[in-house]
Amino acid sequence: MARPSNKLPEEHDLPCVAFATELRALRERAGLTLAQLSALSGLSTGTLSTAQNGMSVPSEKTVKAFVEACGERDTEPWVAQREAALRGKRPQQASVSSQAMTADDCGERTAWRQTWSRWEKSGKLTPPSGASSTKALVFWLRGLRAYRSVSFRTMARRSDYSHTTLAAMANGFHPITVRGLLAFLEGCGVATFAEKIEWLALLERTSASARRSMDAAREQARMRALISGGGQTHVSRPGEALTDAWQPAAARPRRGRSAWPRQRAVHVDPFLLKAELQALNRFYGAGFLPILARHTGVPTRTLQRYLKDEIPFLAGDHKDRLAAALMRMGSSPPPRERLALILPPLAYEASTTIRR
Repeated sequence: MARPSNKLPEEHDLPCVAFATELRALRERAGLTLAQLSALSGLSTGTLSTAQNGMSVPSEKTVKAFVEACGERDTEPWVAQREAALRGKRPQQASVSSQAMTADDCGERTAWRQTWSRWEKSGKLTPPSGASSTKALVFWLRGLRAYRSVSFRTMARRSDYSHTTLAAMANGFHPITVRGLLAFLEGCGVATFAEKIEWLALLERTSASARRSMDAAREQARMRALISGGGQTHVSRPGEALTDAWQPAAARPRRGRSAWPRQRAVHVDPFLLKAELQALNRFYGAGFLPILARHTGVPTRTLQRYLKDEIPFLAGDHKDRLAAALMRMGSSPPPRERLALILPPLAYEASTTIRR
């Protein structure tokens, strides 16, 4: 005879208790004991018992294995319900360690909930506009991760960034750069330029490093140019006026270092290179990759697979050629009609080099 399940906490209105009730009802409808469910899911009976006891919220992996073992194919509603439970309160009957953990997080979660409510209503994951303290970015990045309820390892897989570095940034132990911020946002599923611009603006306001503030301002200008569709915005220094008329590289006055990340082609950051190419591909459409392939000698199919994450990385010479092509395009994407002139075919470049 199967061992009876433990009683659920009395706070039935709490999201985590309601979620455990749903999991328990699902298992009972499937007619499975914990031992049978363990054999089907590959999880221990202790893990499954904890998932349905209502004292805590199980991990996403546990929920998916639990639900699939009970015969449910669509796990997305269960994952969404888990995320709602994760953002709610815990029962008073929880263990001492759980209560201590909840007490530590209570102040942060109370401050986050108002912003979480705004995110749920608007669908835009942007930080509060009034945030200006030096620790505001770290605080709201932790809130974003808690809202998305993702682990650092999952974020690392999504962003090709080290999970230890992501954790160090979220805990304030590692300085947040533009690249690190974009990787963190990518791991949390923040995909639109408008949302990223708001986070970059927060980095610009709160960073103690003038260089990082400058990088954040440049990246905001680049993304605004991509959003507007004109591609003529250029910012070289903080406070410099925007240039509305595009000029070829030879006619432009010499400025400081080009807008990040196009600084040099000999040391290429693979994450930034892919993010930049994906943004330009979305901006120009279907005609961009063939022009880029003819200019760099990298096959179009290779570029397509690289941008779709079907291949993890490119050869070193391919990366250098692509980075050099981005440098030729300047700090803002040029108009479509000039793209073929700025990125001529490889044979033309070779013949020009020989004549010189």
